[in-house]
Amino acid sequence: MTAFLNLIGESFTNPRQAARVLLSLNPTRDIAFSALGLTVVLSVILSFLMSGGEALRLTPESMPLQPGIVAGMMMCLTTILAFMIYFTGQAMKGTGDLPSSILVMAWMQALFLAGQVVQGFLILMSPGLGTLFGVALTLVIIWVLLVFIDELHQLGSVGRAAFLLFMAFVGVTLGMSFLLTLVGVSSV
Repeated sequence: MTAFLNLIGESFTNPRQAARVLLSLNPTRDIAFSALGLTVVLSVILSFLMSGGEALRLTPESMPLQPGIVAGMMMCLTTILAFMIYFTGQAMKGTGDLPSSILVMAWMQALFLAGQVVQGFLILMSPGLGTLFGVALTLVIIWVLLVFIDELHQLGSVGRAAFLLFMAFVGVTLGMSFLLTLVGVSSV
């Protein structure tokens, strides 16, 4: 447990070294998916506990989403993003493999989960401070993700990792738009 907590801390203080340690685990695809599923479920449980057990609404007018639906959506989106990071990295002559890409996404979810715990305590003290911490946490995790992607694919710069992540998001957005069009969801 101490090694796990140390790696969380190192992910924020020295993300490049933390990425090397995490990627040296060389997970199988099953282990990587299990880690992703566990972190997603724990994150959704914590989110619902922090919201007082209320169902999530994407917009004030939308139907409330139950925890299982939120977990399923989050698992699908993080899995798709992991695949896009892998395939985009391969297109950019990166060296990362798919299980490691999935593990990186699971680790980002774990870091966000650790941050949510801290944010929950801060919200109890001061809602404004908790909200500010949440924004800062998101920005820091994006930076950490870029460093992890750079280490995963050995791209040589965080700038190239940022381009890879941007292209992965474009791919996810286009793919989701296509799938939603196929099932008849319109933007009107």
